[in-house]
Amino acid sequence: MNTHPLVSVIMPAYNRAQTLPAAIASVTAQSYGNWELIVVDDRSTDTTKEVVAELAERDSRIQCIANERTKGVGGARNTGMLQAKGDFIAFLDSDDEWLPFHLEETLRMIRETQADVGFALWLERQGDALIDAFEEPHQRERLEAIKRSFHQHSDDVAVMHTGLFERYVKDTLCIFHINTMVFKREKLQPCGMFLEEFHIGEDSAFMINFFDQCRISLHMKPHSIYNLSPDSIYFFVDRRKVDPDRLHLDKAVLQKLETAGLQALAFKQYLRRKIEECNWHDRKRLLLLSSYTLARQYYTLSYIHRFEKRKAIRYCLQSMKHNVNSFNLLLLCYILFSVKRSNSFLRKPVDLW
Repeated sequence: MNTHPLVSVIMPAYNRAQTLPAAIASVTAQSYGNWELIVVDDRSTDTTKEVVAELAERDSRIQCIANERTKGVGGARNTGMLQAKGDFIAFLDSDDEWLPFHLEETLRMIRETQADVGFALWLERQGDALIDAFEEPHQRERLEAIKRSFHQHSDDVAVMHTGLFERYVKDTLCIFHINTMVFKREKLQPCGMFLEEFHIGEDSAFMINFFDQCRISLHMKPHSIYNLSPDSIYFFVDRRKVDPDRLHLDKAVLQKLETAGLQALAFKQYLRRKIEECNWHDRKRLLLLSSYTLARQYYTLSYIHRFEKRKAIRYCLQSMKHNVNSFNLLLLCYILFSVKRSNSFLRKPVDLW
């Protein structure tokens, strides 16, 4: 393996003139210098293109290309990948940042473990606070379980080859982030491109195509910073602090959560189709788990809209279509009889994630 390969960094951007300089600065600050940065302007209406052009004048490794039409984040990444010249491809969103050692450490890990794909963990920035969610006890337990289940190359690196997709479905593993993904460009053809019809979950739909098809290494230390912001497609609000019983008082957040929930359902339906294509011995149990997941998502939408009777009923019936249980049966009664007070039992299955 070439010890100093070219890495093509793909950065989709839409109206990100304010956040682009910090994101691009985190690329130029990398301790590994053999990279090209392809910023894909997805038909921005602000000064995104001009900001990138100015930065490109200072560093010839930076270039900006524009989509002929707005394609969304997945389509923008596809445009960038088709222009990539590197031996490896990496991604960074235009409102997030890499830590300075990301590319160097990931390429070293890939080389030492003979992997095709490298991932790492990440930090979350909320305002001025940097949070390492993986330091929480249940997340540490998850990471330790990963070490036990797959080959442990070192204290901080696990190597996965087979069984990862099944494990992802069973445990809903949220330990892979597109911003930390680095992979051999030769794997693009067998694993495929981003699905442009997805606006949420397009990154997960792309990443899981590499599971069980490639040798994957995971560095269990943070390599990037994910910025939580109000204009984020998914993380526009800290869901841990949202009271589902008071959401009806904030129509803007409620509408965003509904949109995000429906888009998340599209990915979960896609995941179910992938499970149906597999020949796992416990495929039936995994399909049942998928049904529970879909039912819960629709249930949540019904619960947070219970002050809008027709919409709440529609979502509740969709929940029952996937799995009939005591929760959605009782919720339906509450909606039909216009019972609007909160109920601790009915609230238990609500999952705003």
